[in-house]
Amino acid sequence: MRTKLNYVLAIGLLWCTQCTFAQDTVTVVVTGEAPFTLDMTRGEVKQKALDDAFSKAITEVVGVNVQSETFGTKSETTGQMPETSKIFEVFSVVNRSVAYGRLVKYTVLDERIDRDTLASGGTSEVLRVKVRCEVAKDMERPDPAFRITLDLGKDVFYERGTLGESDEIVVSLECTQDAYVTLFGVARDTVTVLLPNQIVKENRLKVSEKLVFPSPEMRSAGLHLRVSINPGERRAAEMILAIATKDPLQFTSGHATGVGSVVPTYRAALEDLQRWLSQMPPSRRTDAYQLYEVRRR
Repeated sequence: MRTKLNYVLAIGLLWCTQCTFAQDTVTVVVTGEAPFTLDMTRGEVKQKALDDAFSKAITEVVGVNVQSETFGTKSETTGQMPETSKIFEVFSVVNRSVAYGRLVKYTVLDERIDRDTLASGGTSEVLRVKVRCEVAKDMERPDPAFRITLDLGKDVFYERGTLGESDEIVVSLECTQDAYVTLFGVARDTVTVLLPNQIVKENRLKVSEKLVFPSPEMRSAGLHLRVSINPGERRAAEMILAIATKDPLQFTSGHATGVGSVVPTYRAALEDLQRWLSQMPPSRRTDAYQLYEVRRR
């Protein structure tokens, strides 16, 4: 099967490099939730709801720091873009603080099952847990020896009329330390988790190895990341983002659709990324990204 890559937005993620001492703990009360599914036990659903509550508590204490910034009228890789291009919109840039939160202890105050009405008209059972969480907000510096490099081989790709003939993107990743890699594709209105995915669940990258995605075996089996442009557009700016962590921590989204790999709005994706990153000490995470351009031929 072929996987279509259709991204129109370029964003940057910036480090803030301040440092201070650990601060006192803060107590917050939050409600976590998780839907019941056929493949999950009651205990697994409860753990997922608790994880949602813990993440919300940390985010509330650490805060979500998203500021607006205009990219202007140039692509970092290919220069002036057409005036009619949608990439001249004002986008948000994530300002990733070195603040992160640690859950010290928690108490479950209430637990209930609700039947929610879905947009489709059906209903779904959802477990909600009300939790008192004690969170410590700490500050520290990134690890300068922990770095990941990302290479696409080129910075201009062509759509050639049909998806099967269009250029494909192959991502090469190397890291200075053993790490777990989460790979994102960023679009105007969505952020897609490329790796790990339903087919490739292993995202471990060893320091002595190079990770290629999609791998030659995957491409031989028909899995490709081919570029395309929205109707009416001639050129588009896009981005691939890699975040490496020293510890396994799966990216999850409260806004995701489908199998959970696509966040449907850009703002929601920014919030999800901040919420995810706030749970990891800055010394145990690093990132790399590459901007590129797609042209219609």
